[in-house]
Amino acid sequence: MPGMHWWISVALSLGLASCHEKTEDGAPDVDDPYADPGIADHLSDPAAAAWYIDAANGNDDNDGRTPDTAWQHLAKIHSIVLAPGDVVRLARGAVWSGESILFDNGDGGTADQPVIVEPYGTGAAPALRAPRTLWDPDQKTTAVTFGAGSAYIAVLGLSVSGTEEFSGFGMSDDTHHLVIAGNDIQGCGTGIDVRGTDQKILSNTISDSGFDGRGSGVAIGFIGSRLEMAWNTIRNSRVEKDGRMDGGAFEYYGRYFDDDNVERYDLSDDIAIHHNVLDDNLMFIEAYGNATNMVIAHNLYMNSGPSALIFHLDDCEHETWTHECTYQVRLENNTFVTERGSDAGGWGIVGLLVDWDHPADPAKSSVLVRNNIFVTDYRIMAFINPLGDNLVHDHNLFFFEGEGALSDNADGWSLSPTEQIADPLFVDPTASDYRLTGASPAIDAGAGSLYSADLTGVPVPTGDAPDLGACEWVP
Repeated sequence: MPGMHWWISVALSLGLASCHEKTEDGAPDVDDPYADPGIADHLSDPAAAAWYIDAANGNDDNDGRTPDTAWQHLAKIHSIVLAPGDVVRLARGAVWSGESILFDNGDGGTADQPVIVEPYGTGAAPALRAPRTLWDPDQKTTAVTFGAGSAYIAVLGLSVSGTEEFSGFGMSDDTHHLVIAGNDIQGCGTGIDVRGTDQKILSNTISDSGFDGRGSGVAIGFIGSRLEMAWNTIRNSRVEKDGRMDGGAFEYYGRYFDDDNVERYDLSDDIAIHHNVLDDNLMFIEAYGNATNMVIAHNLYMNSGPSALIFHLDDCEHETWTHECTYQVRLENNTFVTERGSDAGGWGIVGLLVDWDHPADPAKSSVLVRNNIFVTDYRIMAFINPLGDNLVHDHNLFFFEGEGALSDNADGWSLSPTEQIADPLFVDPTASDYRLTGASPAIDAGAGSLYSADLTGVPVPTGDAPDLGACEWVP
């Protein structure tokens, strides 16, 4: 789209802060060509009755029902039970240090009448800094917590930072239909810890996850079903622990312990990770567990670690073989541009990790890799293909630099008839502009697309067939 070069260049120079720049009504900035739909569809009716909280000008002795009679402290949210249709508005420009939001007393809405927490007024987003629990000002905690049974609640347009090893946002396993959208989350141990069902994580900017060797270093960790994580900008998700790096943009961890301390592996299903911009992260995703119908599509992964995708088919959590991880995954229309000269040693960009003493059962997993662009000096799949015919790869384009290659051996990744090794001819990779030029061999080279629009909002296809990568060519 016109202006994309300008947008990415400025976004990178500002730490990607402008990728999801919104107007105060929650709509995307009209000058920003990135197709983030924004949060406007989730905001309340401006005329709706609401509770108001203002850290600078409020007073907890007020009734909280107008901007002029706003409360002061976030703990007042916990003093009421939020019912369907209730709205809580936090003052723009306000900063709450040492405070947090906790939904655990029966708060919740309905599909037609969700509970909404949103900004009001003008200025910077309402900010939660260095949060502490409601009951102990010295006890660190997650900034926004959705407790047991929380449902149909949307938290929009906040700024969260300084949670140290805790998450910016967290939720219980039995929550559902939550929306976390349009928030800026910076310097948290984990950006968002997603659990439950029917959750939407949209249009957030998450940066610098990981804290001083503590926390996960993960921007979005998830377990559950019917989860959508889209239009997020994620930057610098990593943490150093015991001399090694950990973390990444996404992590699926399907193992947990129940209330009786019994180890469990629940199946996660219907996971959509699409239209995200990922810059300077350790990896795209690490997965350990059992997941079906996971889709990773139309994402831009740039300037990030070469071991982008790690799916554990091994049992890395037990000293002796105990559990077999399985996946059904589709990787389609993504653009991967890994950092150069990393001297990576591992399983490849598409890493299917196995225990050599316990080979994976190919019949239990399937991975489809289609319509992607890979630019790297690393390997696509370093060693073997453990899934046989259940690893399907077609209509991909590879551009290798230095010692980059498909695989280290013939049992890894062989070029299929619809795949090609060629320069994708991006508009300006030196400025991180990964749109296609008109001469690109990726144009019209794809198979059917899962989504009707690309990363920039351009319809798919614009030509005779979908293009490869995250962005369609626009004549």
